[in-house]
Amino acid sequence: MVSYKMEKGGIYSSKGTSWIGSGTTKRKVVSKKFWFAFELPDGSYRVQPLTSNMVPAGSPRDVSVQEFRSSYEFEPDFYVDPQRVISLMPEKDRPPLDAEPEIPTLPDEEPVAAEPSGKGRKALSEEELERLETEVRTDFGMGLTFFRTGNTRKALEIFNAIPDMDVDWQPEHKHMFSEFGTGLRKTRLLDVALKHYFKALELAPKDENLHHNIARVFYEQNKYDSCKEWLEKSLQINPQLVPSKQFLSFLHKSGKLPSYQF
Repeated sequence: MVSYKMEKGGIYSSKGTSWIGSGTTKRKVVSKKFWFAFELPDGSYRVQPLTSNMVPAGSPRDVSVQEFRSSYEFEPDFYVDPQRVISLMPEKDRPPLDAEPEIPTLPDEEPVAAEPSGKGRKALSEEELERLETEVRTDFGMGLTFFRTGNTRKALEIFNAIPDMDVDWQPEHKHMFSEFGTGLRKTRLLDVALKHYFKALELAPKDENLHHNIARVFYEQNKYDSCKEWLEKSLQINPQLVPSKQFLSFLHKSGKLPSYQF
């Protein structure tokens, strides 16, 4: 399979402004545009606009390093297969060819014995766990309602209480806590988002996607060293996790980390 040099390739966005209406109804609108971008051999960048279906459209343009760093924002949550995007480009617009990277393999995981329930605690039945999950999801929805109506204190009480519940959640419940973590990250409640992600991680310590999501929160907190640490952990579990590889490359090349860590 043909492989392309993707040291700085991925999905980026830029913001633009336009005016709609006229007279007293005239107002400014901020819009977001997505691009596929990659680094050229001379150190500059080529960007090409993407449609809503992530298909390259329109003419690509080459931009300097300074313009690229000031005008384009990496979208680590927005991953599409770069090879698919490249295959849709005219041949003249494609990035330079590169050798297929050798991806290290991990030894088979040792089976992990299930931990016993808490001392003196009766294990819950499947029906009881289902009922509790429904109640927790209802509580979380109530927390979101409080947050949207401005009662942040009450919302945080609910959000913080959920992962502290004395319940023997099962590994499959990682999805619930991961979903909560993502929702809280998107509402910019980053500390409590981490709390939910770490609860999910207790239930599935070998889940590379959870490690990636934790790195994403640290990135939004401007804690780039911690972001790097958790991306590397995700790649230790799954060296083929492309979003983490791209994200880590971005951290090194964007100046987010000190030069001595290159």
